[in-house]
Amino acid sequence: KILKLKNQYITLKDQEKEYNRHNSKISELQQAESDYNIISKYIENLKEKISELKISVEDIKRLDKQEEETKKKIIYCRNYIKDTGERYFSIFSEVCDLEKIKKIPEHREILQKEIAELMKERENFKGREQGLNATLKILDEQKRALNKEIEKAKNACNETEKKKNICDDYIKETEERYFRIFNKGCNLEKIKNIPAERENLRKEIESLMKERENFNGKQQELNVTLKNLEKQKNELLKTESVCPVCESPLPDNKKANLLENIAENNEKAVNELKEIKAKIKETDLNKNNKDKIQKDIEDINTDWFIAKYNERAELNRDLEEIKKDKADKEAKEKEYEDDEYKKNRELEENRNALKNFEFTKNKHEERLKAVENINSELFVEKHKEINELNTLTEKI
Repeated sequence: KILKLKNQYITLKDQEKEYNRHNSKISELQQAESDYNIISKYIENLKEKISELKISVEDIKRLDKQEEETKKKIIYCRNYIKDTGERYFSIFSEVCDLEKIKKIPEHREILQKEIAELMKERENFKGREQGLNATLKILDEQKRALNKEIEKAKNACNETEKKKNICDDYIKETEERYFRIFNKGCNLEKIKNIPAERENLRKEIESLMKERENFNGKQQELNVTLKNLEKQKNELLKTESVCPVCESPLPDNKKANLLENIAENNEKAVNELKEIKAKIKETDLNKNNKDKIQKDIEDINTDWFIAKYNERAELNRDLEEIKKDKADKEAKEKEYEDDEYKKNRELEENRNALKNFEFTKNKHEERLKAVENINSELFVEKHKEINELNTLTEKI
């Protein structure tokens, strides 16, 4: 029984422990229930707050989206303002502000007027260029015509100079021949006097021929005299005491005197013969010279020389006139060239000015186009809008 009771006791103890454990658990559960109730209330409150927070989050998302959109608009406005400012600076090389942007229409109007003025100036320059081209064309035609005339004058000058050179050569050759003949300078009067010189030479030659005939006669006489003297000498030498001529007595002293006289006469005749021969030689030489001169003079055509001399004088006059005419034409050509040079310079200056005007006009047109691309009203609106957006961003 004791053991049984012990076992029962142990069992009851265990049941008591279990009961206490259950009581403890019930207390815990009761506490948990109390906590649950508290938590439930708190959760309800949280749910309400979460609902409110969800509404706030939606508002925040909406505001975030609105803020993002506003920022995008602000960025767009700023970019537009910045782009416009840069465009303005590239046009006017100065920093842009609202007041300057407001003056864009005024700038546009000024540029349009300036472009219109430049167009008028351009037309004026084009008209001037056409006028200069027409003038240059006329000058070119005049120059070509003048060049043909100058070429003709050059050809005429060359032909005249050739003819003159032929005359000069003939006159020079004749003058040299005259100098070789007469050993003195030549001129027209001397050439004209050649027929008289020829006649004088003929007379001189005839006189020399007569003189030579005389000398020949004297030579023959002297030869006869020498032969006679030789004969007399031989006869005297052969004879002894009788004169071979008169057959009278001939003493030795008389014979010696006669031989001496014969020797003297022979010597005298020999000397005279030498002189005569020398004179004949001189006369022949003189005649030969005169004959040569006469022959050379015959080669001088006085009429042809006078004709060439007169022709040369006429050619010189013609040449002077041709040269003067050529010089006048060349001076005129120089005037044309100077005028053409001036006109070409004017044309070049006009073209350069036209290029400058085109450049300036293109710049103005580019500036006008650039200015027209600047919407001043939109810039003002964007400027105003960005202020409003900034205020809105602050509110958001």
